[in-house]
Amino acid sequence: MDRVMAFHVFAFSLFTVIVLLFHPAKCDDEYNYDLSSKKGPLNWGNIKEEWFLCKNGTRQSPINLQGNRVNVVFNSSGIQRNYQPANANLISTDHDVMVNWTENAGYIIINGTQYQLIQCHWHSPSEHTINGIRYDLELHLVHISSNENIAVIGLLYETGNQDQFISTIEDDLRLMAANITNITQLGVVDPEQIAGITGDKYFRYNGSLTVPPCHENVTWTVYTKQNKTAGREQIKLLQAAVNGDETYTNSRPLQQLNNRSVLLYVPKDREGY
Repeated sequence: MDRVMAFHVFAFSLFTVIVLLFHPAKCDDEYNYDLSSKKGPLNWGNIKEEWFLCKNGTRQSPINLQGNRVNVVFNSSGIQRNYQPANANLISTDHDVMVNWTENAGYIIINGTQYQLIQCHWHSPSEHTINGIRYDLELHLVHISSNENIAVIGLLYETGNQDQFISTIEDDLRLMAANITNITQLGVVDPEQIAGITGDKYFRYNGSLTVPPCHENVTWTVYTKQNKTAGREQIKLLQAAVNGDETYTNSRPLQQLNNRSVLLYVPKDREGY
């Protein structure tokens, strides 16, 4: 029990670091997503010396996940998720909208390593593609281990029926879009309600943060065939909540796979995967 509590204390002591790492404060325009801009993704590696991996890294994210170019792993037990409801804030930055848990929201275990859930945020359109198909929205659930490695779960949405969780924060998103506020206390939020993971088939690869400084210490898990949907107006709200622009996009271009292997985890009894 002491070890568990010590880890929780450690994880939350890193809260400020994680927020700053993934989400600079509002009005911080150190980088953007405009491909023609000197601060855009094609130039991130030139903006700061410590962002050199954005230009010279060999394990960068996102990538195209090609079903016929992966190593298939059968008999997968999936990811052990041990999430729990906890108090959280909704925060809008110059780059995205995130749900940040201010209390212990649980953890996942991958290959014996425990990663504490810290926050989640959305990218539109999706950053990862599957067989060249780009989705309308991508959710990233960000976790950190005791040795400061990161595990991100990616979930892809198509435009369709409204997402239940996004429906609960629509009023907050409208206030953010109108620049009335950029942080709202949500109360207790269940990570499982946001993620809504029902499938057991996913890609796994070693990659990087998809924002500066592009550190290459991220284990990526991207679920496929989750059938997640969000309403068109919900997606526009997530975009407008960043800077008032319903057409705003915040997706880094695809990166080279290089010599990395990508695993596709499929249940042992699944035929015709």
